[in-house]
Amino acid sequence: MESKRIKLASDKEMHYIKQGEGKLLFVLIHGGDRTFQNASYWEPLIPKLALHGKVVAVDLLGHGESIPGPKSSGRGSMQDQLDGLKQIITNEGNFQDKENSHVIVIGRSFGGGVAISLADRYPEYVHGLVLIAPAVSSSYLNRISEQVRRLPTLIFWAEDDPIIPYSNHAFIVKFFENHTFVSAGTVLEEGMEKWRGHTPEMVRQKEFIEAVTKYINQHFKG
Repeated sequence: MESKRIKLASDKEMHYIKQGEGKLLFVLIHGGDRTFQNASYWEPLIPKLALHGKVVAVDLLGHGESIPGPKSSGRGSMQDQLDGLKQIITNEGNFQDKENSHVIVIGRSFGGGVAISLADRYPEYVHGLVLIAPAVSSSYLNRISEQVRRLPTLIFWAEDDPIIPYSNHAFIVKFFENHTFVSAGTVLEEGMEKWRGHTPEMVRQKEFIEAVTKYINQHFKG
């Protein structure tokens, strides 16, 4: 995997890792925990996703190797995060071939909300969403544009998620008009820490990749 970084305003830098090539660009956005949520969280899944296109996994500001990093007091505004993500997409995307090139943003938990905000703020850069137990409220979704509502969206969730209740999926699937919802079922097994129920894409990697592959074939293969 290649390590890269971009410079933003006010001495901020956003770091990301990438692998693969192709007409699809996957942008992976991790969760909000600053102790272990960063670009490297996605490493088990990146080679599998790279079979379908180029994959970039981002360290949000305040995480990983970005500046500010995880030990800094702040992590930048949401607008800073969105501007950094937009710059990475413009650097890595293939926008000369608009008919065949697409950007799919995959966000988990807090990163799911960032993914939706990115699609809302910069709709020309996001063609599809994959949301894993997104940490968003119904009032937040009410402020999101109709254009985002119509995006092809895959939602993946564990029924025994201890952090973002599985029942939240009801108002989220209602919001997205063009959605596919996949339940990972109960993912926790004896001896597992409870927080693992909030990481169904890792505990059930095969099921997650199968769901993403089916989503790609339905919406992004001509």
